[in-house]
Order: sequence, then C-alpha cells, then structure tokens
Amino acid sequence: MIAFLLFVFNMSIQNPQDLIGKHISILPNYEQREYSEANQKLEVKNFYAKTDLSFLDEDINSLLIKTDKNDLITEVSFAIYQILDNPNYLYIFNKEFDKPEVCFSFGELKESSEHHSAEGVVTESKIFSKEKCDCNADDVVYSVWKLKDNLYLQVTHPFTEYATFPRLGVKFSQTNDLLEVE
Repeated sequence: MIAFLLFVFNMSIQNPQDLIGKHISILPNYEQREYSEANQKLEVKNFYAKTDLSFLDEDINSLLIKTDKNDLITEVSFAIYQILDNPNYLYIFNKEFDKPEVCFSFGELKESSEHHSAEGVVTESKIFSKEKCDCNADDVVYSVWKLKDNLYLQVTHPFTEYATFPRLGVKFSQTNDLLEVE
C-alpha cells in the first residue's frame, strides 16, 4: 500500500506548484520551523522540506512551505542557481508562463539603519518602496505572473546593486502581496 501511495505521489506531484492546496503530509520529508507571533495569530505554519522535484529542468533540493490552519499548503518557495548561467533566463520564464502581470523595481528609500555589534561587525538595513517598471528593464527586482486557478508565481531577481546572493527566488502561492498592495 505504501509503495502505491508513493507511486501516486510521484505521478501527481511533478512540479513545486502542484503542491499548492495539498496537505503537508503529502511530502515524505518535512519539518516545522519556528514561526513568528504574527504567523501564530494568522494560524500560518512554516515548514522546510527536502524534495526531489524540479522546476524548468533544474533540481530543487529543498523548499520553504507555508500552510494554513488545516495544514494545506498555501505557498512554496525555493531558490534556483543554474538558470542564472543563462543570460536570457527571463525568456525561459516568459516562454513557459507568458509575460508577467507586473514587474517592480526599487523605488524611494523609506528607511535606513545601521547596527554595530560588540564584535565590531556593522550591518546595514534599507527599506525601499516598490515601483512598477517595464518588465524588460535592467533594474527589475520582482516579476509576478497570475497563473490559472488563482495561482501566482513571483520571481525575485538577483541582479541589482542590493543583491547579496547570486540566486533566483521563486514563490508559488494562492495570493500575492505585491499585487494586493498595488
């Protein structure tokens, strides 16, 4: 029976977006992460999961997952690296998902702060407003697609002067904060 269930899992879940709306127990390896007081009030839970899924022909080794109070998956996030080797990686997304619904770049600097630790380490934090921009602009930070079945794809681009890691953030969710604020 277990072998059959694993076979059914492998047949029905091929991409991370297929997890949306499913119960967290569908994943064989996951662990709950600590979550904020705000998430506790919203009854949102965060999980970390090891997977062997893929996205645009790139393996995904781990996912960050949010669930609702019934443990149904509402959001799946992960980072991908190799696609960045392709200078036309946005073409790959546009070919697969059409043009984005909207794109955003950094707008006006709203807040800036510095923190000095006892060890002498200085960290700087900046908060910017988001500004709509042309999806072909060089300074795109976020691209958002509205897919079928009320599913959203959000891509966080790494190629800005503020990026610290060379990775592309991908999030599939049932809602999108960027479009809701718009």
